[in-house]
Parts: sequence; structure tokens; C-alpha cells
Amino acid sequence: MRWLQRLPLPVALAALTLLLRPAAAPAQEMPKAVEFNTVDGVEIHGTFYPSGKPKARTVLMLHDFGEHSRKAEWVKLAKALQAKDYAVLTFDFRGHGESTKVAKPGIPGNAQGGVGSPGFWDKEENWKYIRGYDPRSPKPRPTEIEFTQFTPVYHRILVNDIAAAKAFLDQANDNGECNSGDLVLIGAREGATLGAIWLNSEWHRFKYLPPQPGLPNGGLDLENPEGQAVTAAVWLSLTDKLAGPKDKTPYTVSAAGTLTEPGKKRMVPMVFFYGEGDKAGKSVAEQCEKWIRGTNKKDYPATFAVPIREAQGVAGQKLLSGSLKTEKEIITYLANALEGKSVPTKTRVNNQDSYMWQLVINGQVQRVVARPKGLTNVVFASYQYFVGR
Repeated sequence: MRWLQRLPLPVALAALTLLLRPAAAPAQEMPKAVEFNTVDGVEIHGTFYPSGKPKARTVLMLHDFGEHSRKAEWVKLAKALQAKDYAVLTFDFRGHGESTKVAKPGIPGNAQGGVGSPGFWDKEENWKYIRGYDPRSPKPRPTEIEFTQFTPVYHRILVNDIAAAKAFLDQANDNGECNSGDLVLIGAREGATLGAIWLNSEWHRFKYLPPQPGLPNGGLDLENPEGQAVTAAVWLSLTDKLAGPKDKTPYTVSAAGTLTEPGKKRMVPMVFFYGEGDKAGKSVAEQCEKWIRGTNKKDYPATFAVPIREAQGVAGQKLLSGSLKTEKEIITYLANALEGKSVPTKTRVNNQDSYMWQLVINGQVQRVVARPKGLTNVVFASYQYFVGR
């Protein structure tokens, strides 16, 4: 740097200061509001936090019942993960936050035999298990829904929202904005339970391979279940009860049973955080840890239950409050659980591919269409076969 010697001393010192100053970190891309429709026509609103890296590891966040994805705790965690080069998607479940609009309520046929246009209210689960709607009423179909209208049995229908969020991420994958084949789930309370149900269903979903050499009749790609796209899961106060504010009798789920396929058989790394004073959260977390790994730490090195110290009477997304260290614990956990884990970049999503769920019902293997050729979303489902009991 002999050129410095030729400058006047004050100018040379200023130039040297600039040279020695640490390079500024690249600015994070601004979060952007996004929206996408569920297969039954609910308009879901969320926020996408792009990574500074193309085809980045991706995080999908699932909030508690009665909350929404724009709470300060979720925003802070999303930005912290974005700073670690993750791409992050948060969204409001149907009936929550900004996701209350039914974009396609449907048009009924008339008494003269006129053909209607099927939509949201034509799904039996929607008109049967949402309070306040009578399909026999001549009034216009509602275009707004609130989660307080949902009966306990309806709560599992919200898994369709997670399927729609994954379809959105698949499209972002095609645009080079993330790697939807390297996905981390972070769910709180009921959102975590819904995430567990969805994850279980994905391990039973397979691409249909058309007839080809060596496979004259076609068949399922059983070597590559869709669940392998999820590389880790973080559960905050996972619960075995799905209930809203008006529900006296909750819809009961066996969290451990639901996670048998993804956690125990497929060994997806997962951590169960719970507040130190949360007896229910501790019970479910410890049951899941015991059922999935038992004493086998060797094969399940990144699956365990973790209490959050000083979190007395705190559960769900409130575990992310600034006074606790849960955010740091999550980032550290993911760094360790995913260290050295090489995941192929997901290829483009082909809408000409079809998928099927393979289920065992009453001891018989059955196959059910999960996504027909030409569609982006997985078909509407009640997900009852993926709920552990």
C-alpha cells in the first residue's frame, strides 16, 4: 500500500481507517407479505422472510390457536433465523389473524336445476363443523370465518392450511428462493400438534410413477416419501388436546402416537421444549421422548425434551419472550441437529406428477389420491387417518 505514503498525513489516516473497517454485512432482504389459497378456498395470509442465499434451508412456523403469526415473538424469531441464512414462512391459520376470508364460498344450484359452482361450504366438514352456518338457509353464503366458530372435531381440518403453505414453498423453491426439500417445522401448542399430524401424513404420501421399463403397471415411489423433505422439528409446548375458547370437550390426539412414523420409525430429529412450570407440556414432551427414543440415545442423538428455565406458567409462543432464552436454544439446536446434514436441492415441482397416500385401514393397505395430476395443492382431507390415538 505504498500509495498511502504519497498522501498528506490526515488524508492517509482517513484512508487507512476505511481500509481497516470491517466489511459491512450484506443487508437482509425485507420480509414480504404473501397470500395463497387452501384447496377448499380459504385465503391464507403470511410473511415470507427471504434468505440471503439461494435455495436456502427453509423454516415453516405454526402459531398457537387464538394467536397469529405477526406477534412480536414470532417476528423476532423469524428475523433471527433469517440472519442465519434460513428462509422463513409464517402464516395465519384459517379463522385467525388476517386469514378469515373465504375466497371461494361456492354458488349453490337453484331450484330450477341451475348448476352451481362448488366451493368452501360444499365440503361437509366445513358446513357441518363450523358453528353458525346452515346449508339450508337461503341467505348468501358467508365469506368470513373466525376460529371461535370451529367445533373441536374441526380443528384437524386446519392441517389443510399447512399443506397449502408447503405448496407455496414449493413454488418459492421453483423460483430459487428456498429449498422446500430441506424444511424445518417450528410449531407452538396446537400449531405444533397440527404440524405433527401433517408431518405424519407426509411420510405416507408418495409420488405415483407411471408405467415404464421395469414397472409396466406403474406404482408408488415407496423409496421416497414426501416426509423426507422435513429435516427437523421444533415443538413448543406440544399438546394432545385441540380446543378453542368455546370448547368444553377438546379433540384429543396422542402426540406420541402421531409422531410414531416421523419420529420413531423415520428418525426425524425433533426437540420438545416446555416451560419449567408447565405440567401438561412437560408430560407430553417426556411421553414423546420416552416413546420415540427411550434409552436409545445413539440412534436419536437430536431427539429429546428440554425444559425452559424460569418459564413458570408460560407455554407455546410465549416461550419465545425476550426474558427467556428459547430463541437462542432453538438456533443452537438446529445448528447441532443439522450439522453436516447434506440435503439435495429439491428439483422443480412438476404439476404433471400425481401423488397418493398409502394407508393401513383395518389391517388392509389402501391407496388414496393425495394430489391429482395438474393440481398444485394436495386434495382436501380430514386427516383423520393420520391422528394418533
